[in-house]
Amino acid sequence: MSGKLREYFNKQPRLGVISTSSKDGKVDCAVYGSPQMIDEKTVIVALARGRTFANLEENPHAVFMIIVVGSAYLVGPDMYSRLLSASSPRDAKISALFAAIILIPLAFIITSLGVFSRSLYPASPPEGAILSLMTGLLSPGMLGLVAAALLAAFMSSADTSLMTVTSILTFDIYKKARPEASTAHLMNISRIMVVLIGSCALLLAISLPGIIKTLLIAYTVFTSDLLMVWVDTMYPPPPLGKRSIMRE
Repeated sequence: MSGKLREYFNKQPRLGVISTSSKDGKVDCAVYGSPQMIDEKTVIVALARGRTFANLEENPHAVFMIIVVGSAYLVGPDMYSRLLSASSPRDAKISALFAAIILIPLAFIITSLGVFSRSLYPASPPEGAILSLMTGLLSPGMLGLVAAALLAAFMSSADTSLMTVTSILTFDIYKKARPEASTAHLMNISRIMVVLIGSCALLLAISLPGIIKTLLIAYTVFTSDLLMVWVDTMYPPPPLGKRSIMRE
């Protein structure tokens, strides 16, 4: 058990939050990615002489919360591109709520299918869990229907990510470099970007060894763009007068 705990604790990518308390009960939470567990009783973490360090000197008890992989989904551009496309903030909140309600049971169902596949086909790799169930348990007709549904889901996620990268390169980089570019010219640049990015993604998919490793690399890239914005939103700085630090 200790080996599995250490492996889970040190797993990357992850988002970690250390919660500490001073001797008079004032609680502080700080985001850290550096802590490493070397055994079941020892955790090494690099700390500056800030509030977390001061709290640990006064009170050595702390809680370290780990969110693995799923933390990247909180800041993934594929999700925010959909939220930012909503007609109003109210619609975005309602859509996010309904999406969370639907995704939570789906996550348990997908995990259960993986566990079930592992019990039936222990030699099957993790990337082939669903495929093993499909080919082993479904009739040819149902196999084709489920394969088409999975392909549609993959294409939906892939085209969102592709359009997000294309929009960033076209409007946030190219258009700023050439502000006089016409709409038709930007459309042509977007089409070229789609082909180039899609080709690069295809080469990566062919060269990388497995789906899980590829997803972890992609999640790491996704996390880097909006992580600090998300953290600042979840843990806003204390207000200064009538205006917050962000508005200053």
